[in-house]
Amino acid sequence: MAELLVGKGRCTAGRAANGLYGWRLKAVNGRVVGVSPAQYGTEEAALAACRRLSGEEVGRHARIAHVHEGVGWVWAVTKGEGRTLARSPRAYERYATCRKALGVFLALMEGEHGRRAGGPPGRLDTHFVDGRRAARGGGRAAAAGRVAAAPAPYGRCCRLGWFGRFGRCPMSAVTTESAGESAAAGSGPAAVGEKRPEALPPPRPAPAAPAAPAPPRRSSRGRRTTLGVAYGASLLGTLLLGFGAFLFTLSAFQEEHYQSTVHRSFAYDLGQATAPTGSAPDGDPVAVLDIPAIGLRDAIVVEGTTARDLMRGPGHRRDSALPGQTGAAVLFGRRTTFGGPFAHIDALRPGDHVQVATGQGRFVYVVDGLGTGSHPYRDASTNLLVLATADASWIPTDTVLVSAHLDGTPVPNPGGRPAVVPADKALAGQPDAVAPLQLWTLTLCGAVVLTVVATFRWRRSAAWLSLTPVLLALLWAVYENAAALLPNLY
Repeated sequence: MAELLVGKGRCTAGRAANGLYGWRLKAVNGRVVGVSPAQYGTEEAALAACRRLSGEEVGRHARIAHVHEGVGWVWAVTKGEGRTLARSPRAYERYATCRKALGVFLALMEGEHGRRAGGPPGRLDTHFVDGRRAARGGGRAAAAGRVAAAPAPYGRCCRLGWFGRFGRCPMSAVTTESAGESAAAGSGPAAVGEKRPEALPPPRPAPAAPAAPAPPRRSSRGRRTTLGVAYGASLLGTLLLGFGAFLFTLSAFQEEHYQSTVHRSFAYDLGQATAPTGSAPDGDPVAVLDIPAIGLRDAIVVEGTTARDLMRGPGHRRDSALPGQTGAAVLFGRRTTFGGPFAHIDALRPGDHVQVATGQGRFVYVVDGLGTGSHPYRDASTNLLVLATADASWIPTDTVLVSAHLDGTPVPNPGGRPAVVPADKALAGQPDAVAPLQLWTLTLCGAVVLTVVATFRWRRSAAWLSLTPVLLALLWAVYENAAALLPNLY
């Protein structure tokens, strides 16, 4: 395969399936940035055409058009009656990426031949046709690929913000040619005897209308401020809606997942008589609760009543006796979020049974009555089971208490219970969740920034497909720590 250094790239010629030859322009990293149609009889002719495109030919047209048969944008450099000299090696998903690839191709074609005497250094004499404007049809640009009439120091991409991001316009090699430049002779390339392609005639100007006073325009700074506030409010509203969906819908799946995971292991501990009968670590299972009257069955009771403990299911207050032991046992449960295991305990009536299984056996309690935190039920029995939850599903202000006495003989209480902490009390939040909430929020913000950068560096669909699970996992952690700040019985 023949090879030739052209401009700042490396041009290679190869034979196609039709028996003719074409060339490919490669960058220093080996990536193909431009190809030609297979229309040359020999390798030498193909390489010569590549060199002529780099340093000798003038009057080229650079066009960007959308691929009708597929999805993407392609660029092409043509001359004369639609003759294609070079084109993109593939279709690009985004218009901006295709335009940048065209700029890279033209920059590689410059080299020592790209600078002409009397012309601006580092620019090829190339017309540029904006295929995206032509595809829209109407507006300020004509529909059939009209050449842009007004010269601009930078491409359209710079006016969209690329200049500030990259420091140099990637399309600075693509220039436009005004009607005045095409009419000038003697100093440009037309003076050396080569014909320029005929430009399309300009549209006829519409009859001048009487000038009307221009309406007062809002300042760009005020508009940006308004848009920023609107975007921020929309984002905040979306996050709040997501938090509500997490609390009232998704949190139940988290509680159900823990219950199903720990149920088999705790049933094995009960069968081997190794379940805890005294003080247990925070969050460990200590009992199995059944309340047939409200449809609660095989609910795993964990040790502790903080907001995080009650995310796993009903919790046993650490300073009270275990169910079945001598004394009063107190169980807390959520009413609305994380499955709401105690959502219907206020429907219990005197005489209903509550069954509890612990490492010391299975016990049955009989409901005596209901009360509230401000007006508790006075039960004369000493071996009690008290069930507690919030009094409302929206904004709780008090607790609902169900008192039941033990139907049978209690088992000994080993004692040695730890003291409660403020987070163990009814309707208390968990203040130590603030630090993890801040950490997860910062991590989520960093992941969002990484995702935005990845959409510019990679294919957008691939970036979202790979990073969306990470964003959802981080958002779940943020919501979980925010829920720990709410009342533990909510």
